[in-house]
Amino acid sequence: MNQHLKSATERYKGKEFLINPISPLDAEIIWELIIALGKTKGAEELKEILDNWKLSKDEITRDELLQWNINNDESKVDEIFKRPFIELNGKLIDVQLMRQVDSFDSYNFDTKKPVYKIVINKGYSDKYLLSDLPFVFDSFEEREEKLEALKKELNKYITVIGI
Repeated sequence: MNQHLKSATERYKGKEFLINPISPLDAEIIWELIIALGKTKGAEELKEILDNWKLSKDEITRDELLQWNINNDESKVDEIFKRPFIELNGKLIDVQLMRQVDSFDSYNFDTKKPVYKIVINKGYSDKYLLSDLPFVFDSFEEREEKLEALKKELNKYITVIGI
């Protein structure tokens, strides 16, 4: 069981409540559920266990989830806790820190050439980890290709809707 769930249950040890906010058994159920959900999407057997959760004894639900986890591939459990990163021009960017992606065209009067940029979190406070992070490209086509690849990659973690 996860350390945070364990500490939440320990706050109520020895106290009698009509409804316990989170019992040790509930914490075990939640932990087994987290593991199970990381392994599959929409498994009928798992759905049936959850549908009957509050209709049966907690011990039965916990044991059914535990058995389901034993019978299914445990290697997928780590996937729940992985943090997604995207590589753009050799830099790794934490997807969870991305709030906005913009593309800009400008002109460099010194080099007398156009500048094509993708800017992550433009206009965000300097205190924000990824504020005004620019990526410069040599051509419009290269920038657009990278922007489309970035959107495609982001769609794995969040929903990007074009309007």
